[in-house]
Order: sequence, then C-alpha cells, then structure tokens
Amino acid sequence: MVGAVTFAGRDGQPRSFMDEDYNDFGPRFGFAYDVFGNGKTVGRGGYGIFYPAIFYRDFLGNTQLFSTTNTAYPAAGPGLPAFRFAQGFPFAPLESPGASAGPGALLGQGISFFATDRTTPLSPQWNFSLQQEVGGWLFQATSSANKANHFPGAGYNLNQLSPDQRLQLGQSLFDPVPNPYAGQVPGGLGAATITRERSLFPFPYYSGVSIRNPRLGNYNSHQFQFNVRKRMSNGLLVSFAYTGGKKISDSNLVPVNFGPVEQVNDNGFQDALYNRRLNKSVDPADVAQPGQDCRTGG
Repeated sequence: MVGAVTFAGRDGQPRSFMDEDYNDFGPRFGFAYDVFGNGKTVGRGGYGIFYPAIFYRDFLGNTQLFSTTNTAYPAAGPGLPAFRFAQGFPFAPLESPGASAGPGALLGQGISFFATDRTTPLSPQWNFSLQQEVGGWLFQATSSANKANHFPGAGYNLNQLSPDQRLQLGQSLFDPVPNPYAGQVPGGLGAATITRERSLFPFPYYSGVSIRNPRLGNYNSHQFQFNVRKRMSNGLLVSFAYTGGKKISDSNLVPVNFGPVEQVNDNGFQDALYNRRLNKSVDPADVAQPGQDCRTGG
C-alpha cells in the first residue's frame, strides 16, 4: 500500500530517513582597490556563503507509536495500603507498540513527517562600497545584499487535490461514493461511502499527511548604506549614517533556535503543494528605512 508506515532499520529500511548533505561549501572572497593610486578613492567588496542552520531549531520528530509507557496504580485512600515500587508494578505496563504496530498502525489518523531532503539552509551574502575622501571628510556608499534558500517553510498537507481538479469537479466533490477501503480502515475513513474528494486524495485512508518544516523557504534582502564621517579635527567629530532597503520572502520561519526571537510565524498557506509563489511578498520583518543616525562630538 502506498503510504504504509515504515520503521528505521526494519525490513530493509535505512537507519535514517534523512539524506546526508555533502555540498556545504562555504567560500569567502574580498578585495580592496585604490582606484587612482592616491589613497583617496577606494573600492571594496566581498562575497561569501554562510550556513546559519548549523544551529538549527530543535529536532522534535513525530513520536506517534513511540511516545510513552504507562501503568495504572490502585486508588489510595483511608484504610488502603500505600503503593511501593519495591513490590513491583500493580498492573503490567502498557508499552508503546513501536515498530511492532506494523505498516497499518496509523490508518484512519493524521500523520506527519520530515521530508528526506535535508539540504542545509544557506545564505549567500555580498557587498560593494566606494569610499572617497574630500578635505578630511570621508564619504562612503555601499550596496549590501543577502539571500537565502532552503530555509524552513510552513508545513503543508500532502493529502490534497490540485486547484485544477477542484475547479473541474466543483460541488460534485461532496457527493458520496463507494469507499474502496471500507472496513479496512478504522473510524469514519473506513465507512461504506466517502466523499468524492476524499476518494481522489493521494492517501484517502489518512485524515491528513503533513510535511513538517519543509526546506522551501527563500528570501532576498537588498540595502543601500550611506555614511559621512569627519575625523577628529579641532576638537570636532561628525558622523552621519543612512540605511534603506527591502526584504522579500516566501517564508517567515527562522533557521536558528537561540530562545525568543522577534518573528512572525507561518501557520500554513494556500496551495503550498502546487504554487508556492502565492506566498511570496514583502517580509513582515521588512523595514524600508531601517536607520538614520547623526552624531557630533568634541
């Protein structure tokens, strides 16, 4: 059966369902060039690829079938003996079934999993600046940018119809049809009839098939930075800075987990499986005019 539950290290399955990533190449390049050879006009630039997800958020996989082992204990009260562990468990423990539950263990339920593609999120970053000194004043204009690919994105349900199917079938999706899995699946999904929509799902015997934190998130950010500085002269220091930019993304999750982070979370999005571009827009964390600063001192 397509969609049967498999277990790591059993029945020929690998010990891990996550592929290794051997492509984490992180080059760095930088330069500085004295344009006219007089030390007053200098161009600088750099490029590098970074992997912020080496500190990736806690991995908390699906614990269905492996969650807990429990036992019951006699009620306590006046005149009843105390329960002592030294006497053993009063009732045999109810252990989690684990792999012994078999391939049909979660039929009729919702399931979730991590995709096998474990491509490490990466962020190429680059900048170029031009500096010019005029009469003791230093002017600097900088173009700075970074982008990211394969960042965690909002999860989505793999058990869904395409938008074209929904448009073609319309209200007929709610018509009852014979269930090919009648009596084979626990609960309502094993009834004699199901909706036509359910019958067309890739996995009609599961209520939902959720992909957790898929590596589909992307963003790009561009900034323009302008700085003017007057070095200490006659007891006076002047510094002015301006930054403007734009950030566009299709996911709001961050790849690190260092505690509280200022962010906006995705809870899912429409047509994630078929058209991710629908989620692309100006990032909620975007600040078009992130900073202006002017200082003087003496």
